[in-house]
Amino acid sequence: FRFGHNRAGDTTLLQTLCEKEGIICTIVPPVVWAGQPVSSSRIRECLALGDVAQAWELMSRPFRTCGEVVRGAGRGRSLGFPTANLARVRTLLPKPGIYAGAVPLGRQVYPAAISLGGNPTFDEAELKLEVYIIDFAGNLYGQELQVDFLEYLRDIKRFASAEELITQMARDVEQTRKIVNRSEFTRSDHTL
Repeated sequence: FRFGHNRAGDTTLLQTLCEKEGIICTIVPPVVWAGQPVSSSRIRECLALGDVAQAWELMSRPFRTCGEVVRGAGRGRSLGFPTANLARVRTLLPKPGIYAGAVPLGRQVYPAAISLGGNPTFDEAELKLEVYIIDFAGNLYGQELQVDFLEYLRDIKRFASAEELITQMARDVEQTRKIVNRSEFTRSDHTL
């Protein structure tokens, strides 16, 4: 365990500082998973690689982000997959790609196909976070939406036509349903 400027602090320094202030300090051993200590650096590395499933293992809960639902171009709706477009996201995001996820709304948790990145099929490079909430119909504009990333599905890619994209999106949705149904993902994951 290291802390402070240039990671100069260690457990000995922490104990000394606490003793000076009359604070009880108990040093506990690090949590180890797959032979390595669990750390914020390791979790950030998982996210950078798109390995949200391993990040879930390390954190004992799915990686979650949230943002405000804003109006998009409406392309998802025109393709048959209306998405919630998130803005003002305040967390580190995983690498761009398509993910299986889940969204808690009220007392229900919905499976969600997540697109994080541009849309090369329509020559759009801007990084966007778009969430297709499976089996949900409603207006979420202006609301804060929580999104849990469960598993990386695939890279973002250019399709030759909108029809090919729609076919792949349908596959992504079906794969997301299966992942959410087979996972140990429960309502308790959303109470943190």
